[in-house]
Amino acid sequence: MLLLPSGAAAQTFRQLVEHPISPRFTVRDSAGHTMDTLKVIDSEQPAPNDRYVGVYHYSVGTSFVTAVATSNDLVSWRFRANLAAGASQPAIDSFATAAKTKYWVAWEADCARGTCLAVSYYPTFSALVAGQASLSHVIPRTLPGNCNEGTPSFFSPPTRTTLDIAFHYNSTCHTGTDREARGTLTGLGTTWNWSAAPTPLVDLMLNVAGGSGNHGDRDRIVFKGQAFRIYEAQLVPALFSSFRPFLYDGWTLTRLNVRTACGATAFANTSMSNVTLPSGAPGVFVAHFIFHSGAGTCGSGEMTYFAPVG
Repeated sequence: MLLLPSGAAAQTFRQLVEHPISPRFTVRDSAGHTMDTLKVIDSEQPAPNDRYVGVYHYSVGTSFVTAVATSNDLVSWRFRANLAAGASQPAIDSFATAAKTKYWVAWEADCARGTCLAVSYYPTFSALVAGQASLSHVIPRTLPGNCNEGTPSFFSPPTRTTLDIAFHYNSTCHTGTDREARGTLTGLGTTWNWSAAPTPLVDLMLNVAGGSGNHGDRDRIVFKGQAFRIYEAQLVPALFSSFRPFLYDGWTLTRLNVRTACGATAFANTSMSNVTLPSGAPGVFVAHFIFHSGAGTCGSGEMTYFAPVG
């Protein structure tokens, strides 16, 4: 098995994702919470603030809590605050105005008859790490099935006026397979106008690539000037151990084969982020959620790794 030596730079994005450098398994925060479905970005804050901020969920009984943590090394994570209860699979992104960084977080919220999308706005880093949103909104479901809408991601960076959100929906309310969709939220903080539609071409490409089961989370990144997206999909409907990541390069969508020495196979909720590494070099941070039924001897939970860009 090929593993890049520590500090080596990946020459292709596929190589970086498929051959983890010094991966960490069953990642937890300083409070002992699991950091499931972690999404990380640069905090864009000066010292002594931490360099990185991440959102994730952990379980409490039969439900989930979405939380925020910070780090200076992408290895040790300091729990900062809970952002929402009955909330899972969060995403985070930022934008800057007047030289100040502002943050949006989206998550899958528990709602009547299933799940729906929710968003919160944090005008400062201090507000984010204190869990004090200045705006929050639960997005009413609008797609066929009116049942499960979730796994949000920011399809493009947020702006002052618009959130471009990709997500999944289930048109048959629990009995069928989750499929991909995309929506636009405007009137932020005022009218909260939402317009959404399925994205059947994405579903078709995933099916053709072998992911005929549920289609869920996704993320975006730019690597050496080229845009990539990663999607999660099941090879077999309703079989959690069959979750795999798929890579879209703008032309083709193909399955990724992530390799670990401990034999994990079930990778879901893959996130990837452009970050400035602790060394100061540009790099990529990757995280996967590993299901118990496909964990090998790695342990179920969050797996993380990062590498410089060559």
